[in-house]
Amino acid sequence: MHPYLVASLYPISHSRQIRFTNVLTGVIGAKSGTLSFLVGGTVQSFQLSQPILAQMGQRIIHCGLSGAGLGAKICNNVSNQSNSSCPL
Repeated sequence: MHPYLVASLYPISHSRQIRFTNVLTGVIGAKSGTLSFLVGGTVQSFQLSQPILAQMGQRIIHCGLSGAGLGAKICNNVSNQSNSSCPL
């Protein structure tokens, strides 16, 4: 999903009094039980989601408004791929 699409969902959910938080994590952490979460959403939504996410993972990072968590995840993936593709 594109970060702009995620960001565009916030006004819709907000107008319907739905708390919207986008949460991203990785496969490696899921398999090992050490999930790290990159979270996008308002500070209030982030704070409400923190206790739930803490049950599943160790690192919970608020990246900014809706879509920011996805943007951070994309940057992380590109960085990891670039590092693994560099010849030594």
